[in-house]
This record gives sequence, C-alpha cells and structure tokens, in this order.
Amino acid sequence: MSFIIETTIDGVTHGVIPKDGKFQLRPLIKTCDVDRVMHLPQLSLARNLVSWINENDKELSNFEFNVSPTAKFG
Repeated sequence: MSFIIETTIDGVTHGVIPKDGKFQLRPLIKTCDVDRVMHLPQLSLARNLVSWINENDKELSNFEFNVSPTAKFG
C-alpha cells in the first residue's frame, strides 16, 4: 500500500509533489491526478515528511496535512 500527503483548500483536495527542489500542491480533481502526486511506500515515511514540511517550508506549513492511503482516491 502506498500513501499520499493531502490537504483540502476551498473544498478541493490537493496532493504534495516535489518540484524544482521544493514541495508544491497539485489539485486532485480527477482520479488520474492521484498518479501525478508523490506516493510514499510507508506510513512512517509520509508522517516524517509532513513533519519536515511543517518545520521547514514556510508556505506549506500554513496548511493542515493528512496522510491517506492512495486507494482512498480510486
């Protein structure tokens, strides 16, 4: 099972993607959008990454992130 890091902005779920040496958010509108975000193979790894984002990324630390199984999105 793999996991993604997600947050909701204005009712739209967004996933985390690595881009240009930092993390960005990508909206998950269609099922195929889930394939374009970062998948993490272990729950503990995903939780550690959320902690790192909250401590080190000034822009993204303003959002409340959840770690969810990829299967949740179809």
